[in-house]
Amino acid sequence: MKEGMPEGEGEMVFNEDDPMGRVSYKGSWREGKQHGNGAMKFLSGDEYVGEFCENVPHGKGEFFYENGDSETVAMEDGARHGLSRYKSMDDSVEEVMFWEGQPEGPSKLIYPDESYEERNYSSGEKNGPALLKTAQGDLYNFVYKANVIHGPTKYTWTNGQYEEVHLVDGIKEGAGVEVSPNGDREDRWWVNGTLDGPATLTGVNGDRMEFTYVNGARNGTVKYYFVDGSIEVGIYNSAGEQTGPTKLTWTNGAVREGNKVCGEWDGDCLYTYAEGPRAGKKDVEKWANGKMEGSKKCYGELGKVTVENWEDLKKLEELTISGDSNPL
Repeated sequence: MKEGMPEGEGEMVFNEDDPMGRVSYKGSWREGKQHGNGAMKFLSGDEYVGEFCENVPHGKGEFFYENGDSETVAMEDGARHGLSRYKSMDDSVEEVMFWEGQPEGPSKLIYPDESYEERNYSSGEKNGPALLKTAQGDLYNFVYKANVIHGPTKYTWTNGQYEEVHLVDGIKEGAGVEVSPNGDREDRWWVNGTLDGPATLTGVNGDRMEFTYVNGARNGTVKYYFVDGSIEVGIYNSAGEQTGPTKLTWTNGAVREGNKVCGEWDGDCLYTYAEGPRAGKKDVEKWANGKMEGSKKCYGELGKVTVENWEDLKKLEELTISGDSNPL
């Protein structure tokens, strides 16, 4: 003590109801105030070790948090002011500038695998354009709004594949597109973070497929429009597999009707000729796992020919009747 006031090295233990949640201060004192190097412990389990001036942290210091995280800071009059370096228990590190206690300006978050995120703070919150680069080299461009990803985004893989979609409060919503490395493009629709609604897959060769997502999986009728004018109609089951009755109509009018299993022709199929001396005649084909194992000419009434899931094929024909000259 000097003239009735603490001076030099000492420790103070605070009341349990301390309004600032302090437990104790141990360090240097000058003229009765915490001044110089010291350590302040809080009821939360956190601790500040560093420089003090007139009872508040001021200068260089470090926070040690109860969860094991730590933060190297520059303090001014008890508030962060300057560069902060926050290290989490998983070894990720964020560097950000503070202004009068609030983060302000560019920030960089580096993850343990050396991937990183660059973003900006304004008014104490993450706002504006941001970039995430993964350790593999993938790039994710997005926008923060009040600490939440909100707005247009684009994720680009190193192989050239990319996805563009709009996020609302961090959740995919509305129209989106994904382009594969070879240039195939899928336009689809998101509802509350799940693919749900009509979709179109357009190949670089000009082929087009129209189908529907239901709760994240392809489900229901699918139509293929080949660049040569051929059209195929099939079914996606609830598991997202193209399994069920299928009808393929070529530009010359020839037709194959049968079943597909996981996208491959399988079982007995009926082929109808459209040209030549056999126009209107039919063959019964035998398929297995997408390969035709045999074919025989069909004579007499079709009712005498056994075709797998024939009743399903009739349903498919009813489904695809359009009321005009369209073969579907």
